[in-house]
Amino acid sequence: LTLCVLSVVALLVPYLNRILVDGYIKNESGSISYKGFFLVILSMVGVHLLQNVLTYLRQYFSLSSGAGLQTKLASAVFNKTQALSVAKSGEYDSGELFTRVNNEAPDVQAFITEEVPNYLEQIFKLVFIGVILFKYNVTLALLIIIPIPVLIVLFRVIHTPLRSLWQKQRSKSAQSSSILHDIYSGIRVVKSYGTEEHEYGRYDKSAREYKDIVIKHETVWSMLVSPMHMLVGIGEFFLLYFVGNRILEGSMTLGEMAQFSSYVTMMYAP
Repeated sequence: LTLCVLSVVALLVPYLNRILVDGYIKNESGSISYKGFFLVILSMVGVHLLQNVLTYLRQYFSLSSGAGLQTKLASAVFNKTQALSVAKSGEYDSGELFTRVNNEAPDVQAFITEEVPNYLEQIFKLVFIGVILFKYNVTLALLIIIPIPVLIVLFRVIHTPLRSLWQKQRSKSAQSSSILHDIYSGIRVVKSYGTEEHEYGRYDKSAREYKDIVIKHETVWSMLVSPMHMLVGIGEFFLLYFVGNRILEGSMTLGEMAQFSSYVTMMYAP
């Protein structure tokens, strides 16, 4: 419910901007109601305050539920690793098990308490904005919405190579953690036999390999995602072309252009 209300409140800001531009900034009648002007300003301030309150409540409930969820997840992962047979546990490095217990539980908790609410909020916005656009002009709505499924398919296509790189990166990170864990757990043996340089070289090699994988991952990510960000501008280009012609014809106002530009930004933001 909070996410739904937050989505509706976010749509009020562009609408109030439209009233401000058309009714007061670009008012061609020459008569301006200062009472109405201050009411619009106060409404904008009230909407921003309401957004901040709702955002605070959302974060508060997310953090409250997330803290307990992370503890339960970490305990569940630890119990599962303890329940592994000797043969099965031997298939995993100690660093990988350590990483799963300490890192994956917070990752799952962050996904449930942060990413899922963000996705739901964006879905609400997409539905509400779609209704507003289709109600205003079907052609404009189609020009803006049609590129979205294409972008979703393209993002799914580039997800496969990125996922493979991410798995390699996580595996190498677990290997580095395992080496570091072994060194510190047997630090007395290392000191006794004077093998500090050897252990340093072993960990340094693993860290360098991890660095190379991260660089490759980020390079591929930049090469694939940057063009996708350029394609995101297609919807905004269609909007500017359409509303520009409508403004020149006199059938659309600057306030409406500002309103729908804000809506397009909200739709393509995810």
